[in-house]
Amino acid sequence: MKEKKHNYITLRGIIVPANWDRDGVIVDLALLTDDEREFFIEKGDVIWNKLLDFLREEVNVTASRGSIKNSRPTIVIKTFEKTVNRKTSTLLFS
Repeated sequence: MKEKKHNYITLRGIIVPANWDRDGVIVDLALLTDDEREFFIEKGDVIWNKLLDFLREEVNVTASRGSIKNSRPTIVIKTFEKTVNRKTSTLLFS
């Protein structure tokens, strides 16, 4: 069986809510980059839940490209780290 090779990208941006359900619960997150790109973050793993603690925070992410959702690209985050004063802190999540 051939193992799937991932092409990872590194992005810096701010984690923001992208959609909510009728009760106001966040159901989608996005990463907004400095150059005004928006990437939906694919849901379904532990990292997505950890990102909820970093809403409106700047982070560096290592991710692979996901599918297209609502005509927007998605990413699957492998790791992320919060930035502090535009420098990477030691908080690393994977």
